[in-house]
Amino acid sequence: SPALFSSTVSRASLSISLKDHRHRFDGEPLDRGTFFSKWRGRYGARLRGCPVRLIRGVVGQTLAEMDTRHYVVDTTDGPSFDATYTIVAKDILKLADDDRAQAPSLSNGSLAGSINNSTTSATLSPTGIGDLEYPASGWVCIGGKEVCAFTRSGDALTIDRAEFGTVAAAHDAGDRVQLVLRYTGNTPAFIIEDLLTNYAGISSSYIDLPEWETECADHLGVIYACTITEPTSVNKLVAALIEQAALAVWWDDRAMQVRLANVGVYAP
Repeated sequence: SPALFSSTVSRASLSISLKDHRHRFDGEPLDRGTFFSKWRGRYGARLRGCPVRLIRGVVGQTLAEMDTRHYVVDTTDGPSFDATYTIVAKDILKLADDDRAQAPSLSNGSLAGSINNSTTSATLSPTGIGDLEYPASGWVCIGGKEVCAFTRSGDALTIDRAEFGTVAAAHDAGDRVQLVLRYTGNTPAFIIEDLLTNYAGISSSYIDLPEWETECADHLGVIYACTITEPTSVNKLVAALIEQAALAVWWDDRAMQVRLANVGVYAP
């Protein structure tokens, strides 16, 4: 059965155990190391997110006729003392789990100098971080407490204080200047697609956004707004929206598509 996008539901998982053996890489002597020890040295953790296919069939079927399910590499381990190398693969929504993806992304800028509770300008540190990470305008949360609207030129910010119910306060040099993620009135389809593609790194080719939008328009007809001031698990954000909108989101491992449906409509 499909794995719903929820931390309370077990996801599809595939475990592969491979026997290690001597192997020659790049003309090395055969007795100098094993295949998977060299494989680990070359690829290490870079395999995470790589595609894995599980193909099942019977004698006489062509490859196209066989049942193919799609996963991505989650973890690798080994080779162990018994010469076993293990790959654990999960469905692609694993990329949005708490330890993998956060929205908004962590900002690396901080205040170059202290400001009082009425200052309307600030400078980012380190030098050059403004052009690297910050848009020309938007919202920031300073010191984890106060949200400000801003416009930017280089590392210099012009700020409007105490936005969205926060209180203007003095801030010290070195306080983090975190970009704020704000949705001002969007469909659940748009928000979930944005979180999964832009913050969890799931390819948009796996999501049929027009199909999602049609599902929401036909059975929901509600838009949502939210302001996220600190990096938060994409899994947590999507799960909260799913609960609010009575949706299900799951990985269709045969069609290689993330599906979205209104569970109130399809429930028995």
